[in-house]
Amino acid sequence: MKKTILIALTAAAVVAGPALAGDKAEKMAAKFAKIDANADGSVSEAEFMAHKRASYAEKGEEMTAEKEAKAAGWFAKAAGEDGSLTLAEMTAAYKAGDSRRES
Repeated sequence: MKKTILIALTAAAVVAGPALAGDKAEKMAAKFAKIDANADGSVSEAEFMAHKRASYAEKGEEMTAEKEAKAAGWFAKAAGEDGSLTLAEMTAAYKAGDSRRES
């Protein structure tokens, strides 16, 4: 009986794995779209910082200079040399563990 349950759980995990990965991708795309205020497919530093300020305001928190510097640093690292963040760059930053919940 235990072996049957283990096999069933393993099979369920194998089947659900891609669906869960797709769900994460959809959530990341939705989050990116929310930040991309002008819907041009990339996020400028101004759009990112406006999103951060709005997120703090929604929580009733102040975006201190320290929080602003941390967010700006995360953006610069994730966006790279062109100074604009794509969905692929944002996803890569999260996968790399660089998010620190900044977006």
